[in-house]
Amino acid sequence: MMDWTWLGLFDLKTPEGMKAAQEWTQQLITVIVDGGIWIVPRSGAVIRMNKKKKVAHVALAVSPDPAIVAVLESLGWTIENRSMLL
Repeated sequence: MMDWTWLGLFDLKTPEGMKAAQEWTQQLITVIVDGGIWIVPRSGAVIRMNKKKKVAHVALAVSPDPAIVAVLESLGWTIENRSMLL
């Protein structure tokens, strides 16, 4: 998995980085239709987004991506099959 923390924007270990990641993710979620699919190229993750229930169902993940879990859970989402991303 690519390490993007060098950008300093989405370092989830800092309050600023987590806030930036939350804002970016929330903006992305607003453009996905309820029941739509979020495909994450860096991990090959395929995630169906149930916006009404705030449930993200991980259908596939080629490599781990714990940042998705951390950010979605911090936004109050439940993640089904979360172990696929860890």
